[in-house]
Amino acid sequence: MTVLIGIDGGASGVRLFVVDQLATGRLRLGARQVEHDWTRLSGFQPAPLDQQVAEQDDPQLERMEREEADAWIHTVANLVAEGVIGLRDADLRLGVCMPGVKTADGRGVAIFRRGPRLPHFVDDLNRQLRGRNLPLASPIERVSDDGDAAAWGEEWAAEGKLGGVPSGYLVNLGSGVAEGLKVEGGFVPIRSLRDVLPAPWLTGAEDRLGMVGLQRDLDSTRPIGALVRAGHPGAAERLTRWAEDLGAFLRVRLERLEQAGLACERVVVGARGGELLADLGLAEFTHSALENALASRRNRAMRSGFLVPSTLRAAPAIGVAADALELIER
Repeated sequence: MTVLIGIDGGASGVRLFVVDQLATGRLRLGARQVEHDWTRLSGFQPAPLDQQVAEQDDPQLERMEREEADAWIHTVANLVAEGVIGLRDADLRLGVCMPGVKTADGRGVAIFRRGPRLPHFVDDLNRQLRGRNLPLASPIERVSDDGDAAAWGEEWAAEGKLGGVPSGYLVNLGSGVAEGLKVEGGFVPIRSLRDVLPAPWLTGAEDRLGMVGLQRDLDSTRPIGALVRAGHPGAAERLTRWAEDLGAFLRVRLERLEQAGLACERVVVGARGGELLADLGLAEFTHSALENALASRRNRAMRSGFLVPSTLRAAPAIGVAADALELIER
């Protein structure tokens, strides 16, 4: 029996999903999922970004960052061990994605704003899994970008928003901003386009559009949708400004892609950003502002189906599961 597993690491924790393949070939979430928060050592702070950028080709971790990185690897390995209880006789196929800029070989994380760098993530995780006698069908080969993985998930999930669309751009708005791109039925690794689409954390877009920035601006840990409904001072105005900023961000992204000869037939907004846009109770604060900012690109973007919100929070996990099955065309 083959058991397919997708692991989605984020800024605050990591989630594991067992994924089922339907008779149609599409994927859906299975009945089992596990989530762990990251272990955080007292006093740890990520290395300054300018240092991380300077060391991108050869990250130099000091003792506390190495210990934090080791703790994160242990967290993922423990998550897998818990997720496969009772499945040790199965043929396990596992894919994993993480945020941050990956190493040149795609096996580690070289730049990470909100956590430790993990330059040897794949090797360290494979070692930890072997030590727990977990029967993977084959060792993990790479750690995928979370934006790429989300786009794959929107392609292969039964309810995905990119299935059947020849070319599309995805932006996932969670703690930060992640992007994925589908071109003429295949997928283009987003890191190969950084001369066209500068990383959102370099341009300040991540602070304007990510949920961490919204909560910081409102001095609250509650989701902004809940704050709007509760009448929190400034929440509705901040949500509208977020939608305007998103529209402006998408307009520039699409212009840059078109200049590079990559036209998109659909834009998908996913993760918590997608949930905000899909929430009809918040539409008066988001839809018009977003469409007005996109007006020069596509009139009535959401109503025409050009811009589509996705509430498939597990899209990255489904995407790396599809990759583990070798379904992704690049």
